[in-house]
Amino acid sequence: MAKIVAITEHTGPGKAIREVVKTLREESGIETSLYPTALTSNLYRDLPELKELSEEQVSTLRGEHMSPESLDSFVQSIFEEEKPDLILTASIDPSPAIDKSMIREANKRDILSIAVMDYWSSPDLYGKRFPSKEFYPTKIASLDDIDTENLILSGIPKDIIVITGNPNFDGLKMARRAFEGKEKAFRPFDLNPTNILVTYAPDPLHSDFLPFDEAYKINRDTFDSMACGLSRVSMDNRKKVDLAVMLHPKDIRAEGGIDSWKEIFKLNQAGYVNSFLGRESMEDTRVNLDNARLSSNLVMSGRSTSGAECLYLGSPVMILHPGLEFYRNGLNHFIEKGIIPAANSIESGIDQIYRFFSNSKFRENCLGRQEVYKNQPDSSPRVVELIKSML
Repeated sequence: MAKIVAITEHTGPGKAIREVVKTLREESGIETSLYPTALTSNLYRDLPELKELSEEQVSTLRGEHMSPESLDSFVQSIFEEEKPDLILTASIDPSPAIDKSMIREANKRDILSIAVMDYWSSPDLYGKRFPSKEFYPTKIASLDDIDTENLILSGIPKDIIVITGNPNFDGLKMARRAFEGKEKAFRPFDLNPTNILVTYAPDPLHSDFLPFDEAYKINRDTFDSMACGLSRVSMDNRKKVDLAVMLHPKDIRAEGGIDSWKEIFKLNQAGYVNSFLGRESMEDTRVNLDNARLSSNLVMSGRSTSGAECLYLGSPVMILHPGLEFYRNGLNHFIEKGIIPAANSIESGIDQIYRFFSNSKFRENCLGRQEVYKNQPDSSPRVVELIKSML
């Protein structure tokens, strides 16, 4: 029987890998070893047969935190122990990371590999993720035509790219069907169900793409836009606004990450807006992110995958990212087509938020354009069929 080793470093890619592994185990019977990392271990808690690694291994399983020699040694030990027929990974990080090392080692050993894309990236960024042939997987599972075009423009051969969609979105549709309502979702926080509820899924302060000071300023300005815009909404509607901030796992894990966000809260106190953290640790299960978004009158997102996830959940979403050019945003094609309203300044952010709640025609137009994404075909079976065709 064929054997697969699945591993990826980051949260978004981890969600995609999780859905593929679940489908592989349930429908194909292919033996699959799933390895956790610092940012994915929490995602895999409900999956059986998770590889048991030491706390030290899990916490240091990030390429930039390991010497190249240690990373190579760890990767080689996986191949020696598992003897895999195929490596399953996801969007490769531009920095030296476990994903890159696994694909390079697979190529050295003439072992098959597949990388599942979970987010739309520019040709320039794909060029950094796949800088040379030694990092090319056997196959790349792309999101759609746009993603495929950017991969090809980065120099990747067309014949190794197959469009499958993002398996992560399959799980989102299941979450939508299982949703039990706003009151149950936020019961631990004792919110008034008649209040307006907004969920904010910010980009991390501790980012791979921006220095901390720049990321802090962008998030502070974003929060300022939301506080001002939502205060206007609250006064017009004579309702309190609850703003649930669902931090990125990188900020939850980073030293001082939560304290930095509490500082941002203090700088933007607004009497009409009740801001609170939806989770303060990776073990904090008071509210599930999917349920938070499904409960919300509006979801605010930065450049993260969360914006696209809302389309598949059927949650109204807006992108707010002061100071960031839209061409650097992975969701720019949704913005250009008017599917997701967006703002990249404090002033336009305040205006967009106010329009969404006060202008029914604007709001209905946004929701109508997003509706089509709720019923896209599942991607996990397509990735599994691709894997089976390779073995």
